[in-house]
Amino acid sequence: MDKSEIYSDPDYALSKGFPNVPMPPTFPVTNGFHIESDNYVMEMTQKLGMNVATSVHGEAEFIYERTVCAGETLRGEIHVGDIYEKQSGDGKTMTFVEMKNLFFDNANELVITVNNLFIER
Repeated sequence: MDKSEIYSDPDYALSKGFPNVPMPPTFPVTNGFHIESDNYVMEMTQKLGMNVATSVHGEAEFIYERTVCAGETLRGEIHVGDIYEKQSGDGKTMTFVEMKNLFFDNANELVITVNNLFIER
């Protein structure tokens, strides 16, 4: 965890040219806390027909178009991307599911893209 003052001290953030404290780089993963669901990742996995007992989160990529600061309101969209299969070294089939979370500001400009990869074995 980055303990830089920039993420917690508004005066320090202002002195560095930000209008408020900037969003920490991986903060968008908390979007799931705001979805009306007990566990939206599990529910999405099941809706895609994946076995949650043999599925893992393989990777995440965060792409920022600009810095997002405290006080901003973002609108999010979740999209299912490509779904494909590969053979593992032991000959078993692995299913890969790409998920894309898009975040837009009040001007409807894309500010963050989060690409996730889920893998089922």
